[in-house]
This record gives sequence, C-alpha cells and structure tokens, in this order.
Amino acid sequence: MVLRTPSVLSIIFTSTLLLTAPAGAQDPDSTVTIDPVLVRVLRSAVGTGTPHSVSVVTGSELTRATAGAFLEDALRAMPGVQIHNRFNLAMGERLSVRGFGSRAQFGVRGVRVLVDGIPATLPDGQATLDHLDLAGLGRIEALRGPSSSLYGNAAGGVLHFRSLDPANQPALLSFRSTSGSHGLLTLQGVVSGQSGDAGYRVSFSRLSYDGFRRDPIADDGSIYAGGKRSVVNASLTLPAGAGRLRIVANGVLLDARNPGSLSQSLLDEGNRQAYRFNVISRTSKDVKQGQAGATWTGPLGGGEAEISSWVIKRELDNPIPGKVVDLDRKAGGMRALFQDQTEISSGRFGIGAGFELEFQSDERFNWKNSQGERGNLLL
Repeated sequence: MVLRTPSVLSIIFTSTLLLTAPAGAQDPDSTVTIDPVLVRVLRSAVGTGTPHSVSVVTGSELTRATAGAFLEDALRAMPGVQIHNRFNLAMGERLSVRGFGSRAQFGVRGVRVLVDGIPATLPDGQATLDHLDLAGLGRIEALRGPSSSLYGNAAGGVLHFRSLDPANQPALLSFRSTSGSHGLLTLQGVVSGQSGDAGYRVSFSRLSYDGFRRDPIADDGSIYAGGKRSVVNASLTLPAGAGRLRIVANGVLLDARNPGSLSQSLLDEGNRQAYRFNVISRTSKDVKQGQAGATWTGPLGGGEAEISSWVIKRELDNPIPGKVVDLDRKAGGMRALFQDQTEISSGRFGIGAGFELEFQSDERFNWKNSQGERGNLLL
C-alpha cells in the first residue's frame, strides 16, 4: 500500500513598527545587566523586543554528569518541557511541551522538532528522534506559546536541536565512553576543526543497552529488552558568495526489542517481566535512516536571507502485536526566509516574509505477525 501525504506549503509575512515610549515607573536604585542570550529558533529578528517564551540550554549543561544516552539527560531542566523515559529504545521517550504530546503512544506529536535546521516533524505531524546524536549537541532551544504558530504544525511549541560548531583550531579529536547498570554502554568520538575559511565536524556515537525485563517464556533468565543504536553526524561550513553555506548529513542504525507494558495488577505483584504476548510476537524495531540538508545565509537585496533544503530516507521493520509493519519513507522540502529593517522618523520598520514547502511519500505494508515472521499481507 502506498500512502502519499500532500505537500504542505506555509507562507509567512510579518511587518512590525517598533516605537519607543517613556516608562512611567520609578527610577531604580541600582541596575543589573544580564548577559544576552542568543536565540536562533525565532523565524525572524523582527519583533525580538517582545517577550517570547524561549529557553536555551548550551554547553556543559547538556552533558554534565550524564551518560548522554537518553534525551531526558539534556532536557531535564528546561521549563515547560517534560520527558518520560520508558527505557525502551523501540518506543523512544515521550516528549511533551506544556502538555502537548503527552498522550502520544510513540513518536512526538503536537510539537515541531528540528535537528540542525532539518525538520524531524514530517507533514503527517509526527516526529521521530531516533537519529538525534545526544553526545554531539551544542544547544537546544525551546519556543513555547503562540509564537510557535509561525512554524505551522506546532501547537505545543518548537524544539530546535543543534550540533556543536566546528572547533576553532586545525583539528581536535575527542573520545568519551560511559557504562552503567543493565548493560548500558556508550561510545562517542568526534573530530572537528578549521581548514582555511571552512569548518568541519564528524562525530560517531554508539549506544548499547540490555535492559532489565526478563523473558517470561525462557527459563534461563535471559532478557527481552534493550537494543543498539549507532549514529553518524557530519557538517561542513564554508563561504559561498556573500554568505555562508552549511551542509549537514546524518545516518542512524537502530535495532531494539519492545518488551511492552504491564497491567497495574501485575505491577502491584512486583512483576517486572516482559509482556508475554510481546515476546511471542517478537516485537521489535529495526530502523535505517539517512538525511542531508544545506542552508545558505547571507545578504540579499539589501536585507538578510536564509535558504534551506533537505531530503530524508527512512526504512522501518517493526513487528508489533498482531502485525509486522514494513515502511519505506521518502521526505524532503525547502524553506526560504527574507527580512529587512529600515529606520524611519518615528522608530524602526521591519518586514519579513518566507515560505516552506514539504513533501512525504510512504510505502507501507502490514503483514500478519506469525511469531515475529511475516505472514499473510493485511494491508
């Protein structure tokens, strides 16, 4: 069965007249100046003087005293963002912003997610974060409230994950490894640097996790949980014309078992085994995904412009109770933004315009699940 999601075209046009007005409050006894915070998640610099609900996490805040294995390690202190870690690589972590997305059974819904400028949220409204390289994150920005409507399908907000910038030296090599209980092991390696006016960064991360849910059918104490995930990231930044061109590429391999959920009565009994029917059905998730994108930013026609394009390829083999899902997905899109500001007698006049075009094409087949093997074609 072939499912094709229509292309989504969103057009944004904003203009703002910024005027100054005298304040009627008392003069303060002292003034405290705080450091400015760089925000990139906003679509435009127009109207940045208004109070947006934005949070930014950067640098060591993302990796301090963490294994870099799960998303909750990076987002645990971000206001309005809640992560429910199920320690199930096949299902992923449940992410919600101000309650949006809290009822999603899998993936992320109601929240627009971008990874290095490439939308992880596709036109069907669902986002997957299997390909996110947690060890290589340089900053995370969260935009909450009505401002997120500029991204289209983002009722709950926008999360923008951005990888570390290239090191400001010819070459920098780093390696990190962590281990923990239940067979947790992470390996992370990065090479980054500058060559002339160009900057480069290549990273690799490997996560393996055995889990703790025992197989209720086998009598040998074996585990039916956990999985393995490998992620490769690469970026290249170089001058192009009057601006800068940033090229990014990402690939992920994921193989994980799904032990399923238990009823409340079984939990009350202290049962921590995998769900029996899930084990019989050999529920699991096998993902192969690759994506690439390019973004050019620079002056254009007296203003500033940003032009981006991207492509995504995803293959999924997903045995679940009752059926085996076989998915071959192709997606992509392009985005262009333009903004300009002009000084006038009564203040400053700013204008911004842009468009975004996305497409998604799914070839999906549902097969009857015969103890984890494909049976008769259902859909």
